[in-house]
Amino acid sequence: MTDFKSDHWFGDIRSHLIKNMPKDSEFLEKFKTAQFQESDQTKYILDKLEIETYNTANEGIKVRNRFSVHIEHIAPKTMSNVNDWQGFAKLDDETRKEYITSIGNLTLLEKRPNIKASNNPFDEKKQFYTEKNTSMRMTQDLLKYDEWGVDAIERRSGKLAEKALKIWHFDEK
Repeated sequence: MTDFKSDHWFGDIRSHLIKNMPKDSEFLEKFKTAQFQESDQTKYILDKLEIETYNTANEGIKVRNRFSVHIEHIAPKTMSNVNDWQGFAKLDDETRKEYITSIGNLTLLEKRPNIKASNNPFDEKKQFYTEKNTSMRMTQDLLKYDEWGVDAIERRSGKLAEKALKIWHFDEK
């Protein structure tokens, strides 16, 4: 334990933090597979990804409070037809939930388009991901996908983890 009365307390704390921080490879793997809840913390992470990696000169909006945008589940939590989402029909409920709450399946979307997108199939949701409906570039980037399912979520999780690593870099060089 660090003795705050010593002259070296700052160095002691720094050393302790460095020793206990994850390696970049560990962070990358955990970030790709973590479950993200609908919370201010998740909004912060998505906002930071939006601002730091999708916007140049911070052109997009910044999440100022938790009411300004919603966390959009691209593949929805409630699927009216699981066959609309590639690969989901063969998953058990627990695994399906893991994909639904993974970073690759989440984006930020303003309140009105998020409500309209609702639990619709991906092809219908895409109309709400356009520049006309959202200023979120990470959400607009979803228009590049023809289909949305397990494979797309895994690929996007990996891409977002790489972007997150550039923001939250831990390995000391």
